[in-house]
Amino acid sequence: MRSTLPFLLSLTFALLPAVGHAADEDGKPQILATLPTVGALLREVGGDAIEVSVLARGDEDPHFVQATPRLMRQARDADALFEVGMRLELWVDNVTGGAGNPRLQRGMPGRVVLSDGVPPLEVPTRIDAAQGDIHPQGNPHIWLDPVRAKLMARNAAAGLQKLFPEQAALFAANLADFEGRLDRAFYGEALLKTVGARKLDRAVLSGRLHDLLDREFKGKPLRALAGGWLKQAEPLAGRDLVEFHKVWAYFASAFGFTLVGTVEAYPGIRPGPGHLEKVVALMKAKSVPLILVDNFYLEDLPRHVAGKAGAGFVMLPDQVGGEKDLETYFQLIDRILSHILGALEAGKAANTP
Repeated sequence: MRSTLPFLLSLTFALLPAVGHAADEDGKPQILATLPTVGALLREVGGDAIEVSVLARGDEDPHFVQATPRLMRQARDADALFEVGMRLELWVDNVTGGAGNPRLQRGMPGRVVLSDGVPPLEVPTRIDAAQGDIHPQGNPHIWLDPVRAKLMARNAAAGLQKLFPEQAALFAANLADFEGRLDRAFYGEALLKTVGARKLDRAVLSGRLHDLLDREFKGKPLRALAGGWLKQAEPLAGRDLVEFHKVWAYFASAFGFTLVGTVEAYPGIRPGPGHLEKVVALMKAKSVPLILVDNFYLEDLPRHVAGKAGAGFVMLPDQVGGEKDLETYFQLIDRILSHILGALEAGKAANTP
């Protein structure tokens, strides 16, 4: 019996319908997202044609979510599950395993990974358990770069089109609308018209956007044409900052500042006093004004390090839903920029004689 079980399970999976099992009373497919930002992107491209529910909260660590019976019940009748991937949501396999829903198992059409084909940063050259919570495929917080979020949305649309081909045109139209709004929000109209979204996106993904913006155009740097978030983030350009946990590489690359250190020596492991002394010395040497901290961490350690270094720290949502009234991807980037710039301005005011 034991030897035939894998065959019987694979046969059962093959005979199950790919879609349509859990449509709600309005006939909408039931789509499950691992994280609130995944859910927000799905709502952008799926629109009113799908019903989206989310497993994790926006104010909890996306690496460590408990696979509770409530989450398993959410997954039991879902038509599809969309995740970031890159070994970020390893907990979700416990959810799908307990739900008894074969459509959501790895390798099935109903399991869609949004990081596929998205260029990663911080890919480790060596994997060692002693280094903490290492991600072999690179830093998984890809949504914090607007261009990579656009690629995630494309993967979401492609997954929905494959599962529900009768709505393919709607998903394509919604994706095009989202991309247009995101381009305008990030680059601004004048920069888009002059350079074009494709060239700008390539520069972001290669880490050369801010080199491009420094090029001269009609007697001025291209940066002078930037609008939207890029214009708002001008005070960040060229800054040296420190992060608490390895989260903010994509955001830093997109908005032109440098992360010169991390409070955690190894991801997910509380640092010892020797490492903290090195971080404090680095911050003093480079005049680092701010530590970026995800708001599900406790404040005690970043507050201690910032105080020793004569700097500040800022608690940031890294997910949609990470703070009150934070429901869309656009609101997420707005809120992060507002918090960082506000903290920099407050620190500047505090250090003004």
